[in-house]
Amino acid sequence: MSDLVQFDFDGLDDKLVSVHPQHGACLQSDAFIRWAGWSTPANVRRDHLRPGDEVEISTSIKRGRGYTKRDIKHLTKRGVRRLLFRSNNPRAIEYADLVLDMLDELDRTGMVVDDQRITDEQIEQGKQRLSEIQQKRLEERMDYKQILHTLKLGGAVSDDYRMVQNTLYMGLFGKTAAQIRATQPQRTGVPRVRGEGFRKSTIAKDFLTVDQLSLLNSAVLATFAQIQLHYKDGASAAQMVDAVNRAVALVLMPRRIGPVAS
Repeated sequence: MSDLVQFDFDGLDDKLVSVHPQHGACLQSDAFIRWAGWSTPANVRRDHLRPGDEVEISTSIKRGRGYTKRDIKHLTKRGVRRLLFRSNNPRAIEYADLVLDMLDELDRTGMVVDDQRITDEQIEQGKQRLSEIQQKRLEERMDYKQILHTLKLGGAVSDDYRMVQNTLYMGLFGKTAAQIRATQPQRTGVPRVRGEGFRKSTIAKDFLTVDQLSLLNSAVLATFAQIQLHYKDGASAAQMVDAVNRAVALVLMPRRIGPVAS
């Protein structure tokens, strides 16, 4: 429980820390609740430690010469942190301010790094994670890279690129990229740290079905073909929208007319 020990709970005995096989190091519940400024642990437990989140567990501990076992309630790290945010203890308030500062930094930079405590192993894991994110972003942009390049040559701006992208999505799926993210379940992406599923993605492709992805790739390839044929020196937004619409019509044509009769 190194991070909780480093928190330096004044007045709490190290013996109140116990190690649970599943949850790791935990802190004796009643002792911590009283340290945090409450005199009635039962009321705190009722009001602040709602069941279902496994923030408070029972740990069997041997006591006395006869090694009699009795269950003592312990708080997991998550439970301790939850109560720290609700305590008026000056040390708890200091901790809450520190966490809020970290959240502010997360909003500004997208990540928080403790340069005093980070290990070499964590740095390597971070590099790998950032590499995966970068690759995902590149994959998202690669489909439209040539389209973007052609638009730039034609003097287009970022809003024109967004319009062209949404023309592609609307033509294929009847929704913009943002509407796809808002109305379809996420199917791929970065796995959650806790539980099943994925972290919320801002990449529309993570919300597409296999069939939708196939349509998208086909339409982009058809658009590439028109760029190579007609727009090597650049295209305006209007020209690119026309190219996308032609590509979409070509991709959807077999689905509209059905199979050719033999």
